[in-house]
Amino acid sequence: MSRAALGNPYVGLRPFFTADSRVFFGRDEQISELLQILHQHRFLPVIGGSGSGKSSLVRAGLIPQLKAGFLVGDRDRWQVVTFRPGSAPMLNFATELAEVLGASDAVAGEEGLDATLRFALARGALEFIEAHLASNASLLILVDQFEELFAFRGNGVDDDAESVPSETREYRRGTAGDATLRARRRAESADFVDMLLGIAASRELPVFVALTMRSDFLGDCDVFQGLPEAMNNASYLVPRLAREQLRVTIEGPALMAGAEMSSRLLDRLLNDLGDRSDRLPVLQHALHRTFEAWVRGGRVGPIDLRHFEEAGTL
Repeated sequence: MSRAALGNPYVGLRPFFTADSRVFFGRDEQISELLQILHQHRFLPVIGGSGSGKSSLVRAGLIPQLKAGFLVGDRDRWQVVTFRPGSAPMLNFATELAEVLGASDAVAGEEGLDATLRFALARGALEFIEAHLASNASLLILVDQFEELFAFRGNGVDDDAESVPSETREYRRGTAGDATLRARRRAESADFVDMLLGIAASRELPVFVALTMRSDFLGDCDVFQGLPEAMNNASYLVPRLAREQLRVTIEGPALMAGAEMSSRLLDRLLNDLGDRSDRLPVLQHALHRTFEAWVRGGRVGPIDLRHFEEAGTL
């Protein structure tokens, strides 16, 4: 892809995906640390506050490095299963696993993969993976927004609080009064966690497990057997970007798109960002609109303060 064909290199308010790795800057040190933990433990919980960039770090940072061979073993190809637990973690995992491994017709039915996982947990998953994983491939299982598993816990929590995911709020309002359903949901979540830990503990196959989770749900992990211990051994708390890392994050994508950013705009952005907790998504949104203003202006000269002001600043 040429620079001219790149288009707007800033993703705006959405997270980065693996396809955006070319414009994902400022996280090299963190990606190296993730690779080290994954290699050592085969289990990688990536934890951070809302807007910390944890999902982007894994999708656009870690996964492209894996596919580029930076965790080289006997196999030189990676297959990646990415899903959210939602209200049916076993089914969601079974569906995505079967799709990625080319056996999507194996999910449903009394003897399908979903039923197998519920009965045999890690053993069932590993047997399915062994039967379908390509001979030269490793497998990464990425559970995004792991905190969705805790939707069955509603006592003492404000259902309207911004810290509670929207799916969790909807679940609590609609069905949380049904104690039987809540108990069933909790049991499935416990089985799901047990299965993940069992998969990560196995060394018979090149299978690795990563998850992303909001840091305000760390205390909830103690409801699952073995999860706090696994978290203590291998978790990665996403650090805030230093000023120089932020500078690279801002300037790098523009250079990839064949643009130049003025020094005074760079300094203005860094100073205006300060220590606000939502600075990464806000920054990407402002940069996306600023780049559009520069394009409307004919792509003349560097991206400058006038384009930033036209975009509405931060």
